[in-house]
Amino acid sequence: MAKGQIIAGDYIVAASVISLLFASSVIMWWKVNYQIQQDFMLSEMKAQADSALKLLIRSPGTPLNWSKEVSNVSALGLAKTDRVLSQAKVNAIKTIEYDRLRNLLGVGGHHVYVKVSAVGGSLVTEAGQLPDGQFVVNSRRASVLDGKPVFVDVSVWDRVD
Repeated sequence: MAKGQIIAGDYIVAASVISLLFASSVIMWWKVNYQIQQDFMLSEMKAQADSALKLLIRSPGTPLNWSKEVSNVSALGLAKTDRVLSQAKVNAIKTIEYDRLRNLLGVGGHHVYVKVSAVGGSLVTEAGQLPDGQFVVNSRRASVLDGKPVFVDVSVWDRVD
């Protein structure tokens, strides 16, 4: 055995182990970073869904009679009073153009779906696009429409490719 062969062999083994450890560390860092980004996006979407739902069931919107002229709505709300919905506004929400609905509800670049349903499950109205994405968050609150309890659901969703 010639001098220096053992040292070269040890160097190759050590360099290989260090390279594997470094590559493993980088891959783990990417995975953790991706998970953190997903968690942040989901928490942002949940806050947007909760905010939009609160706006819908607690606010009458601006102007107060926006359901008569949907193109004039500057702030969306379905309420006559807190958690008591207006039938005219519930009917009118489905006529709002989708991108405008997203802007009025403040969901940013995400997609939105709004559904009002009776307690038994029958659909009263819906607006927006049905969730069809990888990430979906839902928010639900009870309210009153024509003296009967209803559920108002807001789904904020997104496709992340």
